[in-house]
Amino acid sequence: MTKGWQQRSLRALAGGLVAYLAAMVVASVTLSGLTRLSLGAMGWEEPEIRAFFAAQFASYPQAVLAALPGVLAAGAAGYTAATMATDLEYWHALGVSLLAALVFTAPVIGRLPLGYTLMTLGSSLAVSLFGASFPKARNRTQRAGS
Repeated sequence: MTKGWQQRSLRALAGGLVAYLAAMVVASVTLSGLTRLSLGAMGWEEPEIRAFFAAQFASYPQAVLAALPGVLAAGAAGYTAATMATDLEYWHALGVSLLAALVFTAPVIGRLPLGYTLMTLGSSLAVSLFGASFPKARNRTQRAGS
């Protein structure tokens, strides 16, 4: 391995983590705001809305809704890491997904239901690899053309 490859790889992982954090904030704030807005439009009072968010793991649809920002953020992280890496795009996407799970999920894992954690981790890995497939296809096309 050359030193330049290692630096590029670390930059790709760091860029993926930054993309994960940014996408997570944007998706969480947007989804939370839209949920509050729609529940308020349906006539729910503020205590009912707070109870809805407090019981977000009580039902499967609510758990899927709660997992959505993390899954979308994993897709953005996989895409970013794969774009910044010039080769081994899927491995960079996998690495940044596992790193994001370690950094952002590990501290609260004791408070989350096991089913939710497994669902989020599995779907995040799949979406991250899907996000990496776009730069991978572009890089493969560029390599074939040169």
